[in-house]
Order: sequence, then C-alpha cells, then structure tokens
Amino acid sequence: MRKLILILVFVLVGATQLHLTAQELYVFSDPASNVPSKSLSVKYGSKWINGDMLGTRMIMSRHMGEASIGLNKKWMIRPGVTFSDMYTNRVVKWESVSLYTKFRFYSQDEVHRHFRAAAFVKALYSSNDLEYDELNSDGDQSVIQGGVILTQLINKLAISSTLALTEVTNGERWKKYLGPRDFGYRSFNYSVSAGYLLYPREYSSYKQTNFNIAILKLI
Repeated sequence: MRKLILILVFVLVGATQLHLTAQELYVFSDPASNVPSKSLSVKYGSKWINGDMLGTRMIMSRHMGEASIGLNKKWMIRPGVTFSDMYTNRVVKWESVSLYTKFRFYSQDEVHRHFRAAAFVKALYSSNDLEYDELNSDGDQSVIQGGVILTQLINKLAISSTLALTEVTNGERWKKYLGPRDFGYRSFNYSVSAGYLLYPREYSSYKQTNFNIAILKLI
C-alpha cells in the first residue's frame, strides 16, 4: 500500500561551514553529503503512536539513537540502536541494532551550489517477530537496505531524493507455514526532501544557530 506523508518542520542546528550559504538539513532522510571527516555527530529521535495491546488502548513509543562518524570525505558509518514498547506490554526494552554506511561517489562543486550522489547500505537486526506488513528500517523487522541519494544545493535551497530497496531477513521468512502469510518481504521506497535556510542570511561565526524549514515526502 502506498503511503504519502507531508511533514513541515522548523529546526535549529549549529552552523558547520562558514563558506556555505545553505545547509543540507533533513530530519527524516539523509543528503548525499557525509558528516565532516574525523567528526562525530549524535542524534536521538522518537516515535509515539496510538495502539492496541490485548484490547487495551495505549500510547506506544520507539526511541532511536545514532552516532554518525566521518571516516574521510567520501566514507561515513552510522551505528544505531532502538528501544521500544511497541512489541511488549508497556515495557520499554532494547529492540534493534544497526549499522549504516554511505559512500559519496560523485561531486560537482561550484560557487553557492553543488550536486552530489552517494550510495548507502544499512543492515539492521531486530529482536521482533514478524507481526505487521509494513516494511521499514526503523526496528520492526530485521532488514538489509541499499540505495542511492542525489542532492542538489542551490544557494539557500537544498533538494534531495533517495531511492532504496528494503529486504526482510527475519528467519520466519523462509519457514513453511500451514496457512498463507500476508507479510511483504521486499519493498521499493523513494523520498523527496527540500530544505531552505531562513537564518542567518550570511555566516560570520561557527557558533551561529541555523533556522531552517524542511519538507519531506515519502512514498
């Protein structure tokens, strides 16, 4: 089933490049650029949903932690971990561990603009059994995901597109069952993101705070 999500967010982050007039900033997706070489970036995110557990309505959550490490200007890695109570009875427990790596294989840089392309692979092991037919790389299933990212920066506007193939690797996938299984095991995903730098109009210090507006479309 196709899903369409339109998200409008305002984000505050620290400035990292003085010579740029825009930031490639995406909250729910990656640009083709990597984190700077020999740097460390830590990110925390969470999801909160209304659900039903044994006939009782409740709010369930997932907590996601990631650490992006720049190996050099072309390679980066990102180990991650999630904790959740989506598959337990109101008890937040360790859920999954993952490793993401990205290689920037093309870059065309000009004044106030650039175009970059990167390939990525993400492997995730989840402790969950297959219970839902929604495929993702957030922690619901054990998966391998790979794809490409294309990013165009023009002055203060950055536009990025991601194309990815997700493959479920849970052992249950290859077991023979007496009845039919309604779960999907493979999905093709794409997203289009846009970020626009509102403030500052010009950088004068590494300590300046950025004010951005970002839009994400997932299908």
